[in-house]
Amino acid sequence: MSLVIVGSIGLDTISTPSGSVIDAIGGSAVYGSISASYFTRVKLIGVVGSDYPPSAIKVLQRHNINLDGLERAEGKTFRWTGEYHDLNKAETLLTELNVFADFVPQLPQSCISCHSLLLANIHPNLQLQVLDKTGSYQHVACDTMNFWIEGCPDELARVISRVHIVFMNEDEVKSFTKETNIFSSAKAILDM
Repeated sequence: MSLVIVGSIGLDTISTPSGSVIDAIGGSAVYGSISASYFTRVKLIGVVGSDYPPSAIKVLQRHNINLDGLERAEGKTFRWTGEYHDLNKAETLLTELNVFADFVPQLPQSCISCHSLLLANIHPNLQLQVLDKTGSYQHVACDTMNFWIEGCPDELARVISRVHIVFMNEDEVKSFTKETNIFSSAKAILDM
């Protein structure tokens, strides 16, 4: 079994009550890949800019993540800046798409016959393009964030209707469904 993960690879600037970091390795595809690497073979598909540090690539390689689908483009890497006032809720201060704005996922042939697919945090239209290019995965999941929920709700709804698992935090699911109760929000997602 193997897992294909398509999504954001970035550099994050984060402030918490305990401290802060600037340009830390980030992106939902990175976090998903590292986590999944303990349980299965992972094939990562994404784009980084020319400023992406070699040390971050080495972190992925140490986890035996297949990087055949990693593109390096001229320009700056995707960046996210946020604050955590408590550790359960992030406030997005800045999202800079940079090279991610022009990213068109290219799936190597070896990714078409994999067992599972995670559409990590990318534009819902890109998630739909990936779904249209792929075979029949046994498990398909998607992740999103407030940036796409607010900017592309119709496209996101089309993605959600085609996947088995959706990753959203409580604020995201309430914002997307326009429900005030988490249970009503979850039901609205399940009914898509």
